[in-house]
Formats: sequence, structure tokens, C-alpha cells
Amino acid sequence: MTDLPSHPVFVVGGPRSGTTLLSAMLAAHSAFDCGPETHFLSRWSRMARSERERILDPADWPERATAYVCSLSLGKSPIHPMYDLEREEVRAWMAVQPPSLAAMLESLTAQRALRNGAPRGVEKTPRHLEVPELITETWPDARILRIVRDPRDAAVSLTKVPFGTPSLLTNLSVLARMNEAASEWYREDHRALTVRYEDLVATPERELRRICEFVGVDYEPDMLEDRSGATGVAAAHEWWKGDATGPLDSSRSGRWAEEMPPEVQHYAALNLGPMLEEHGYGEAVAPKKALAIVPAGDALNARYDEVLLALSAADVAVRRPIPATIEELHLQEPLVFFGVVGQLDPDRGRPAGRRVVDIGRLGLLLLTRRLQGRPVVWVRRLSLIRRHQRDGGERFIARMLQVLARSMEAGDLPALVGAEPLAAEPQPAAGRESDADDLDADEPDADDG
Repeated sequence: MTDLPSHPVFVVGGPRSGTTLLSAMLAAHSAFDCGPETHFLSRWSRMARSERERILDPADWPERATAYVCSLSLGKSPIHPMYDLEREEVRAWMAVQPPSLAAMLESLTAQRALRNGAPRGVEKTPRHLEVPELITETWPDARILRIVRDPRDAAVSLTKVPFGTPSLLTNLSVLARMNEAASEWYREDHRALTVRYEDLVATPERELRRICEFVGVDYEPDMLEDRSGATGVAAAHEWWKGDATGPLDSSRSGRWAEEMPPEVQHYAALNLGPMLEEHGYGEAVAPKKALAIVPAGDALNARYDEVLLALSAADVAVRRPIPATIEELHLQEPLVFFGVVGQLDPDRGRPAGRRVVDIGRLGLLLLTRRLQGRPVVWVRRLSLIRRHQRDGGERFIARMLQVLARSMEAGDLPALVGAEPLAAEPQPAAGRESDADDLDADEPDADDG
């Protein structure tokens, strides 16, 4: 394959942060082509290592790779037809290249860019915000554009689209977790540029010139003046993205002050303070105390908003460690386990011996904390999930928690840090009783708007 589009550009960011708008601006430039979201790398990163190795095995190349690429979808719609490609065209592209992750994604993005006469492809998937190292390992000359938006505005916006939730606390949690996933990397790596949504809509030409300089192209007025042809950045069913090609509207900035209740505003300032300050959105509220909650499934918020707001009212922050390793749970503050602990055991594809060792280390950690008088709490109602949802390792971890952790109702958590307990145990949201135990289920892929 010759004359491949070079120096790919990746647009990433939290949901409802403006990734579609930025992609439409880039797609209006003569140098770029941009298709719909692929979620390719985020899904790849969550696969077991053994499965990834099978897909890239030269003996089965490119059949398994073709099957994976053509299995990608947005909602119920396959992605490759959105790139105007047939399955055999995807396969033919990979068949003339050695096995690689780059060849798999480029069978969509680069192939479409070549057909459209664009020298460079743009891939826009908000969730790829979490995997910058995978991007730059695969494409060392890539450029990453990270767009950020005031998380309070984004959280309000998420309540109005199909992939968001009615819970502002849940939406804030999603945005904070995505921002934290690789924030240090984005601050330090020269291959990434951070753009504020508010600046993009208020002073668009200035920001677009800055972006063009970063990705190595000249600014073109059509990026600002005529984005009507950039409709390919969204799938046909994504109605919430229709305004990405319309007039810019800076009045959307700051709407949270009117639409977000004061107690939720306080929760955001307390729990998202570092994110707000980092991007210039306001000052943080210093917590008096903190709890660490794991696994930090976002569904927790929707069911227990009342508990979290009670903690917030007492200036108690909720930490949500991402326990990729057991060492990350060596915390001084009380450690609260909600739901199952599958997030402590993320890669079921690794050798069984390694998994047994990690489970043993978790047990030692729990025992050590108990002997030292450092609280470990197990919230009863959500601790045991349906048996068919977990394997033997996860069941063993749940039993260790039963033995080594203190059992408590969710409504008593404020009292754990000296705040007033709730008068009555909060109930799960209406219509959600059947999923009361599945906090570790994978979130649906979050689209942007």
C-alpha cells in the first residue's frame, strides 16, 4: 500500500465536550477526512491479552482482524458501512500489510481518506481520551487534540441525550474519571494539545489557527465559515450531533449555574475541584475528610445520590481509585466496597497463577488494614451479585470481604466520617431493582454532541 495518509489526528474528550464540533471543523479543511466514531482503541484495550494476540497472529491474518473491525458498531449499526466500505474491502486493505493494530484501524480511516482525496485522516472517539499511550505507541507521529469543557455544563447536557443519565452526580463522575485517566500524560507529552470548548466557540478563529499550527497545516476559513459538508462525522441516528455543522453558540457556556441545584454545585466543587482548577473553571472546595469507594461503578451515583450528597454537605469528598493494582488501595481514608470487585481483577486473560497471587495480596491488604484499625467497609445490599455474573475468583474475593470487612448500610456511611447518618436507607431508583447488583457492568460507549 502506497501513499498512506500520514500523521493521523485523534480528537478525544469527555462526552458532550465538543469533540464532534471540533471534528466537523477539521473535516471542513482540505487536508483532512473524518468519519464517525469507531471506539476501536477503547474496546481493544478492554480485551483480554490472549484474544488480542489471536487477532494479530500472522497465521490467521487478516481473517480474525477483519471480523473484529467489522464487528464494531454504533448502537445497532455496523461502523464499516458508515465509512462506505464493504467487508471484503476492509479485508483487502489488511491483506497487503503485515499484522498490526495500525493496519486494522486504517482499514477504515486511512482507506476512506484516500478515497476522498485527503492526505490525512482524523479519528474522533471521545473515549480514546483514556488511551493516549496506545495511540502514540501505534502511531508515533500522531497528534492528539483533547477538548475539555466545564464538567458542570457537560453533566447538564448529558441529562438530555440517550447515552447520559438523569443523575447529575453520575454524569459528573463519568467526566471526572475520564479526565483523570491520563491527565498527567496530556500535561507533559508534546504530541497532545488541550483545547477548551468555551474558547473554541467564543474565539473560534484564534483557536483554529492554534490548532492548525499544532497539527502542521495552514488555517482555512472554511473551517469556521462552511462546515455544512462535514456531516460524515456523525452517524445517521445521532440526532444530538446535528448542531455541530450549524452556527456557533457561546451562550451554552455557564448554563449549569441556572440548571444545577446548589447542593450539586457544591458536590462538583468538592469532588471535581482539581479538574475545575486545572482547566480554569473555578476554585475547588477543600474537603474536611474523604472516603475511598471501590469499585467505583458510575451506576452507584444513580442509586445513592442521597448518600453522596449527604457526604458532600459535610464536606466529605469521595475518592474513586482505579485499582489497576492492589497497591493503589493502600489508602489512609476509610475504604468502602460497593458491589463486586471485578475492577480489582480487570484482565481475566492473564495467567491463572498471577491471578491467584493478586487475590492473595488483596486478602493480605484487607487483613493488614483490619489489624491496623484502618476501616474497611462492605455495603451489604450491593455486595453479592448474581452468581452467573462472576467467576470463582470474584466469588472468593466477595467472601473475603464478608469475613474481613465491616458490614454497613449505605445510609450509615456519613456517620463513618463523623457526619449525620441518613434517617432512612435510600432506595434504588425506580425501575432499577433488577440491576441492583451489577455495578461493574461495562458502560455503553459514550458519544459526544
